[in-house]
Amino acid sequence: MDERPSYVIETEIAGVAITWITDCVSEDHELRRVLKYHLRPPAGNVGGESHRVFFVQVVDPTRIPADARPVWEGPYMGLTTSRNKVSWVYSPSLKLDYLTLTDEITVIHDRDTCSTRCELLSREENGMWVRPRIWDALVIILHTVMSMHGRYSIHSAGVGLNGLAHLFVGESGHGKSTLCTDLVGKGADYMGDDLTFLYLQDGKVMVGSLLLEAKLFPYKKARDKEWVDVVARYGCDAPLSLPLGNVYYVARVKGPCRLERQEAIDCMITLIKASNNVRMQYDPELWQSTYETASVSSRFYRFNFGDRQTLTREIFENA
Repeated sequence: MDERPSYVIETEIAGVAITWITDCVSEDHELRRVLKYHLRPPAGNVGGESHRVFFVQVVDPTRIPADARPVWEGPYMGLTTSRNKVSWVYSPSLKLDYLTLTDEITVIHDRDTCSTRCELLSREENGMWVRPRIWDALVIILHTVMSMHGRYSIHSAGVGLNGLAHLFVGESGHGKSTLCTDLVGKGADYMGDDLTFLYLQDGKVMVGSLLLEAKLFPYKKARDKEWVDVVARYGCDAPLSLPLGNVYYVARVKGPCRLERQEAIDCMITLIKASNNVRMQYDPELWQSTYETASVSSRFYRFNFGDRQTLTREIFENA
């Protein structure tokens, strides 16, 4: 294959400076579109940790070293509704992690250099090289790269109120995205509708945003969801991180919206259920400490999401 130009995208996610490097212009456009609210100037200094991710075109499958030992295997959810499977092994001799997502996509992490190589198995068609899209690979890359830097992903929506992050967790379809965007429409800051990151900083629990477009029903009785740019639609602030305020389990009910106070141990259990697998963490002790600190330093409520006409931001500000 001929030498191709490199495209460099500089981003900041939850206090980690991630540099994405690709030789494919369509991947450059996709990364800039998906992560547009995380872009930073090339000379911008986050002041924290950094990581590099390379997307590389290959024509031969990656050979897993003979000494590789299993770390974890199971399903993960991509940016679409499809479920995917990942097989993760570690080579002690090379000190590399190999994550096989599909027959065409392999992610290789180098912990020592804080760099990641995403190999895309390509084929030649009509004189052109065709390679798989990186869409679903982005999620597992973010899960594992952020874990390498002590940032732990939570399946949750988040808003900022009075300088604090409020997290909404719960089963899919119970209204996290709707609740989040309703509050943004009432003046809250947007922090994401599907994925956020918990991490410790100077003894405090911080919430890092992942400012992707929200997937929402366009009208009340619509059957299919659509992607919505919440920041552009509402013109709201979108902080990249805020100290953790409260955590809420969202449940759909009839009647008015209301809160029910829950115990700290229930918060811990809920956060674990909303996180990725403990075996997918590079430092399980820090992962557990982060969740324990979040559970005891915040208040935990069940939010009964009823009639949207009764929803106010004061419900959460007064909690």
